[in-house]
Amino acid sequence: MERCLIKKNPIDIEYGVRQMLDRYWYVREKINNTNAYTDDETKERIELINERYFLGGYLKMLGIQDFEIKSEWLVFNMDNN
Repeated sequence: MERCLIKKNPIDIEYGVRQMLDRYWYVREKINNTNAYTDDETKERIELINERYFLGGYLKMLGIQDFEIKSEWLVFNMDNN
């Protein structure tokens, strides 16, 4: 297995977390506004729900809980190793 070394840059990490939060908010809003009357709409809604759980899992690994996503400020864990 090949190993990769990634240099951690706090600005890039902050940008990545911001992108995940923005996508999480977008997916949540889309789920709330999407109906599931047809098969295609149902499939789209299921995909969005799965994406929300996927993003939520990554945010929880960073120490960001669901209730914190709604607040203006949040703190996330960044290991310095």
